[in-house]
Amino acid sequence: MSDNQILIGDQRQAQLEAAKAAFFLSGGIVTELESYSYKPLPARHEPQRKVSLQLKPTVCRRSKAEEADRARRREERKQRELRLVERITALRDSGLTRNETAAQIGVSYNGLSKIIDRNGIDFPKRGESRGEP
Repeated sequence: MSDNQILIGDQRQAQLEAAKAAFFLSGGIVTELESYSYKPLPARHEPQRKVSLQLKPTVCRRSKAEEADRARRREERKQRELRLVERITALRDSGLTRNETAAQIGVSYNGLSKIIDRNGIDFPKRGESRGEP
């Protein structure tokens, strides 16, 4: 510490002592407060729940209309993907890269990779050679 800091600390201590003396001269009294005492929270009592292992038939079965709708949507997805596969192979044959193909057909690179993997399309990444029979 520098001498200047020591002097400032001494001055501040003198001011505090003067303030304490004035407080006691004016009739001030020091009151000691109780210290904090930790009291844990009471234990929680949750009500017992009845566990039922039997599923209701309405929960685990779909209606025939829902099943038919799901089958129709599944078939539509397959048809959409087959159209994309045709476009992908055509773009690949025209010399486009995977990135360019993904941008052209409007899917992400990862989406294109998944379609390629699912349908077994031979579309090499950059720097790989195409496995021709």
